[in-house]
Amino acid sequence: MSHAFAADDGDLDAAPYTETQFQASYSYSSANSSTMPIMMGFVFLGYFALLTVYLSFCCVGRQVYSFQALTNVEQQTIAGGKPQLPGPVAHLDEIWRKQFIVKVYGILCIQLAVTVAICFGMMQFGGYKLMVWTYTDGAWTRLASFVGTLFFLISLMCYKNRHPLNLILLGLFTLSMSYLIGVSCTAYAALGYSVVVVEALAITSLLFVGLTMFVMYSKMDFSFLGMVLPVLFLSLLIFGLFTMLAFDSFAMRQAYALGGCLLFVLYILFDTSMIIQHLEYDDYVLGAVELYLDFINLFMFVLQCLMTGRRD
Repeated sequence: MSHAFAADDGDLDAAPYTETQFQASYSYSSANSSTMPIMMGFVFLGYFALLTVYLSFCCVGRQVYSFQALTNVEQQTIAGGKPQLPGPVAHLDEIWRKQFIVKVYGILCIQLAVTVAICFGMMQFGGYKLMVWTYTDGAWTRLASFVGTLFFLISLMCYKNRHPLNLILLGLFTLSMSYLIGVSCTAYAALGYSVVVVEALAITSLLFVGLTMFVMYSKMDFSFLGMVLPVLFLSLLIFGLFTMLAFDSFAMRQAYALGGCLLFVLYILFDTSMIIQHLEYDDYVLGAVELYLDFINLFMFVLQCLMTGRRD
C-alpha cells in the first residue's frame, strides 16, 4: 500500500475527563444527543444518494470512463466471467470497465456503511463509559485492533486476487479499522463534540464524491503524483512528530491537519486515476481498499482540523 492510517487523536490520549468535566464539556459544546440520529441519518442518506447517482452514471454513461479513444474490441467471457485479455481495465471493452467500477465502488460503499454503523453505535450507545473503558482497562482492545488492522491489510495485499479469501480478509480489515475509528469518534462524542464528527463526515463525503466525479469526467491522469506522494507523506509524518514533541501550538497543529487534508485529497485523485486507468480487472479489492483508506484518513484530518481551534 502506498499509505497507511496517518491521523492521530491529538490530546485524546491524555487522562479521561471526570464525569463532572464531561457533563460541563457536553453542555458547553451545545451538543444535543437527541438530534444525533437525525443528523447521522441525513448525512448517511445524502452520502449514499450521491454515490447512487454516480453509479447510475457509471451504468448508463458511455464516455465517463473512456480515458483513451479506443474502438470496442470484442471480448469473450471465460468460465469465471472475466475478460479474456489481460492488462489495465482501461484497455478493455466498455462493459468490463463498467463492471470493474461497479465492483470497486460497491465494495467501498459496503465498507463505509459498516464503518459508519459501528461508529454511530459506539457514539450513541457507548458514550463516556465506553471512552473511559477504551482508554483504561480496555486499552488492550485498541492495540489489538491496530495490530489486527495491519495484519489483515498485509494479508489482503498478499492474497488480493484469491477469492473468497480476499473478501474474508477485507471484511476483517474493515471491522478492525472501524473499531479504531469508532474509539476516536466516541472520545470526541463523549467530550461533547458529536456534531463536529458529523460535520467532518459530511465534509469528507462531499469532498470525496466531488473529487471522484472530477477525475471521472475531466479524464485527467493523475498517476504522475505517484512519485511525489510518498515524499509528501513522509514529510507529513516528520512534521507531525516535530509538532507533537518539540513545538506543540495551535498554529502547528492546524498546519499539520490542513497538510494532511491536502495530502489525502491528492491521494484520492491519484488512486482514482490509478483505478480507472492502470489497475487490472481482478484488482477491484485493491482499488476499494485504497479508496477506503483515503476516505478514512481524510475524515480523520478534517475532524482534527475542525477540532483544533475548539480545544484551544
